[in-house]
Amino acid sequence: MTLDQVLTKVRGLRRLATSDNVHEAAAAAADKLIQEYRLDETVIELTSGAAEGACVDSEPLLVAKRKAKWQELLISFLCTHYEVMGFNRTRTGVTSWFMCGRPSDLRLVHEMHTWLAEEIDRLARGAVKGTSALASFRMGATVSVVERLMAQKRESLAAAASTTAALALASRLDQAKLVLAAEVAPAPATPFRPPVIADGDAFALGKVAGRTLSLAPGKLLK
Repeated sequence: MTLDQVLTKVRGLRRLATSDNVHEAAAAAADKLIQEYRLDETVIELTSGAAEGACVDSEPLLVAKRKAKWQELLISFLCTHYEVMGFNRTRTGVTSWFMCGRPSDLRLVHEMHTWLAEEIDRLARGAVKGTSALASFRMGATVSVVERLMAQKRESLAAAASTTAALALASRLDQAKLVLAAEVAPAPATPFRPPVIADGDAFALGKVAGRTLSLAPGKLLK
């Protein structure tokens, strides 16, 4: 299966995930499909000796005037989850988040970030009102999504037929770090600091929504 075929199925799952009558299709199913593809490609690379190189992405993952903590968490997690390096640049009060990694992995992060960010925001706006409540809900939902996708990846790696392939997959992050250091001089990374949750009830609602955010593995599209 090619990357384009994988992305076509992921987009199909994304459409089903927002459907009123089909709730099984999910980001966890998409992530399972993605991780299986990446492991298969790594096995082929180890056999052939030909590997895709890392590069700095010219397209920002997100451009925003305000740094929303839930967006920072989601971006930081997805970059690590798919073994790419994330960094940001701020100019005239506008922050742009960029990535460095293999082109195929960069495409996957773009796809999953768009899906998850839109879904979290949609659920938040339909559940609570007010700036503090919205921020708390979104953070709660993001935390649940992160926890579930981490569990999905652990399952995929545990089921991998090749331990060597799993290790090679993990090494992609180190490759991305080397390329980023050679090509870009990003500002020193600022450690992610958990935000102060202003509305505990909204955060709890977000956690519940994140656990039911169409993330249960569903039937893949043909």
